[in-house]
Amino acid sequence: MNKNINIFDEPFNGLDVESTQILKLIITKMKKSEKTIILTSHIIEVLPDICDYIFHIDNGEIKNKYSISDFDKMKQQIYLTIENNVNDLINKAIQ
Repeated sequence: MNKNINIFDEPFNGLDVESTQILKLIITKMKKSEKTIILTSHIIEVLPDICDYIFHIDNGEIKNKYSISDFDKMKQQIYLTIENNVNDLINKAIQ
């Protein structure tokens, strides 16, 4: 890929552990070659290893921008929001 800007849309969907690691290595090498990478993903667990910034988009609107030092805070906020949104549903499911 000899382009300065590369866009990956949900590249980790459906990948096994080995393929995920290979893709992360490719993206890391591209970054070291000073390539700009724009990546969308619902799989936030892989993002802290490869991203410099993460933008949380909700309903087409950027809600937050997180730098590397904020990634743990980001995960906590997102998981807490999910938990709060589905808590009633979970309680009904386990009754």
